[in-house]
Amino acid sequence: MKWFSAILGATFIAVVSSAAPAFAEIVHLRSHQSGRYVTLSADRAGLLAATARKKRNAAKLDLVHLSGNRVAFRVPNDNTFVRAGVGRHTLLSAGSLEIDGWETFEMHRLSRHRFALRSLQNGKYVRAGVGRGSLLAAVSKRIGEWETFVLVKARSRPHARKPAIPSLYGDWQIRLVRGENGRLTPVAPVLAQFAKMEVGPTGRFTAFAGCNEIAGRLSQDRTRIAVSRVVTTNKGCSGKRGDLERRFLDAIRSAIRVNGNRQRLTLYERGGRPLMVLSGR
Repeated sequence: MKWFSAILGATFIAVVSSAAPAFAEIVHLRSHQSGRYVTLSADRAGLLAATARKKRNAAKLDLVHLSGNRVAFRVPNDNTFVRAGVGRHTLLSAGSLEIDGWETFEMHRLSRHRFALRSLQNGKYVRAGVGRGSLLAAVSKRIGEWETFVLVKARSRPHARKPAIPSLYGDWQIRLVRGENGRLTPVAPVLAQFAKMEVGPTGRFTAFAGCNEIAGRLSQDRTRIAVSRVVTTNKGCSGKRGDLERRFLDAIRSAIRVNGNRQRLTLYERGGRPLMVLSGR
């Protein structure tokens, strides 16, 4: 029976991700400990952080009810879902196309408006105030003040807004790249200012990920992309520079879909798993 329940649960999540409800409850999240509202950080690849003093500066999120106390959060601007598990600190970030384990949270009600969130994937509670940027991460074993959030309703709307078609044309900073463990990992601070990708109007792109000069071509049909003719110079690099370049090349060669906006783009492989996050320069 356990295997049947697991299959049934996975099937339910797959159905929700492919046909998310058109009517959603739009909310803001606020840290109970700091009193700050949760935002989406454009300059940090869509990571969630409790930094806004005013509600008008807070991120608006669609609260999607799944089964029981399980929920997901959708970003109305690009119709992507919030996920935990970004980097070794299991940070929360926008950008997932589907609802799976990392995108599913258990909402534990503490009072009428206060609650805690527990990641279905790793079983840890979401904590605000992680690091200097007051980031959100699924890292706590028990509920405390930093794991308590306030649900603030924004407004409801009958239909989800159709997202704009993203364009890869322009200059981009490489922010997150998938690692060997399958998780999106932030670019090391020492390399962040140099890791970039530039896409011209004809589809030719150049990139630098810490070691060699990289070039290639890409074509785009709405959200579908095709990457070809990827070449690099032959300088050998090791350590963080070599590791980032290998992960970038694996990601760009596997990318078939893009989603996002001028502030943040996410590239996906076949099956919908995120490969890399870029932010506008």
